[in-house]
Amino acid sequence: MKNGAEIYNCGEEINLILHELVSKTNELFFIKAALLFGADTDYKNNSGKTALDIAKEQNKEEIIQFLKNQSKSLILFEFNLIDLLKKHL
Repeated sequence: MKNGAEIYNCGEEINLILHELVSKTNELFFIKAALLFGADTDYKNNSGKTALDIAKEQNKEEIIQFLKNQSKSLILFEFNLIDLLKKHL
């Protein structure tokens, strides 16, 4: 990439998108997609909250369990894009 840019490094924007997704949806599909694009589950917003903190505040159990079990390594991240796309197309 030109000037050493990383293709999956979307910076602060993707982290804030993760917070918005957790806040406004119950769809793990979109949360998984944000993580694939580099969202950091440990990132804190301006209020000092992580995505997990927001999920806990809103009692979103499925998202809470998913985020608790996430590894920072995408190698362990099970994401079958073809199957997920089939479900949403």
